Amino acid sequence: MTRKKMILLSILIGLFGATTLTASKLHDIQESQVHIAKQVIRFHIRANSDTTKDQEEKMQVKKEVIAYLQPIMAKATNISEGRQLLLKHQNEIKEKAEEVLKTTSNRKVTVYLTKEKFPTKSYGDMTFPPGEYEALRIDIGEAKGHNWWCVMYPSLCFLDETHGIVPDESKEKLQNVLTEEDYKALQPKYRFKLLEMLQSNSWIKRRIHKS
Repeated sequence: MTRKKMILLSILIGLFGATTLTASKLHDIQESQVHIAKQVIRFHIRANSDTTKDQEEKMQVKKEVIAYLQPIMAKATNISEGRQLLLKHQNEIKEKAEEVLKTTSNRKVTVYLTKEKFPTKSYGDMTFPPGEYEALRIDIGEAKGHNWWCVMYPSLCFLDETHGIVPDESKEKLQNVLTEEDYKALQPKYRFKLLEMLQSNSWIKRRIHKS
């Protein structure tokens, strides 16, 4: 075997090993995401469009709904209770959103619990991996504008937005419902960005699923 071929073979072996290791690590991240998703409820608002007016309208709806839900969701001690509280107050949530819209566009509002895919998203110093989560969703009008996300349970929606600080109480709730390993997985955001990038590559995705 020529020296050139030996170098090429070494490079290929190295790449194969790195890919196998990466696939294994990404599989672990996906496992963590599944565990985390079983313990949290996200919050997702879709604006009517991307006009300045519609985006401002979305943020006002967000503000009013969160202010209404904050004392209610504080009563939940687990995800099941959180889900039941949201279902119980679903009509009131819709009414709060409609009250805001009466002063702006009077658009229709749809409120429902669903499961959908979320991208990597950071709240203060906590970063949630991409994947499917249960979510309280509010659609305004045609719901074709940019979204706003947070975590409804445990209550990360109520963080200090100015300083990006997650309340200690919310962190404690997360620690109570997650394993130590899954809780730690919420911190290194670069890993989740890597997961999103590599999942877009179909060959890497096939290797992950085979791991």
